[in-house]
Amino acid sequence: MSTKTQISLLFQPHGFREGFRADGRRVHEPRGIQCCVGGGRGEADGYAVFELGSTKAVAYVYGPMEARQRSATFHDRALLTCVLSTAALSGPARGFGRRGDRQSQERSMWMQQAFESAILLEQYPRSQIRLYVQILQAEGSSMAAAINAALWTEAADARDALLQCLLTVGRAVPCLLH
Repeated sequence: MSTKTQISLLFQPHGFREGFRADGRRVHEPRGIQCCVGGGRGEADGYAVFELGSTKAVAYVYGPMEARQRSATFHDRALLTCVLSTAALSGPARGFGRRGDRQSQERSMWMQQAFESAILLEQYPRSQIRLYVQILQAEGSSMAAAINAALWTEAADARDALLQCLLTVGRAVPCLLH
């Protein structure tokens, strides 16, 4: 191997070979997007599947509906509950954990905060909206796929549209934009 080849390999971003990413895309090529929106599935009031490249998320929304525990409701707005989990064999170990672990609880809280500011909870006093999102396949940008899947369920009125994307500049830590 010549010195010129060795030097050029040193300056290529991690995981990139010959200008392609590990998933076969070129360095500046975005992931493909697919979305399937349906009516309620079973008991769910809203349902959506969102694919971002090889990452796949499914979201179910139940409500607005009468709250199960009246003591846990608010008299002036709806109670929003968000649960984010990952299927056991969804992908690499760096993805989300299973339902109930610290990382999943933290990301569920991020998702809940994002949707509390977007959904018109004031229109549904003393009611409950439950949002469940599961990552079926995690190959990168899992949080973006999760929030976008939840966005497309359309079970409750929203004041603004939410859009989630992941941005990484250079070798910096990725940051979520919404």
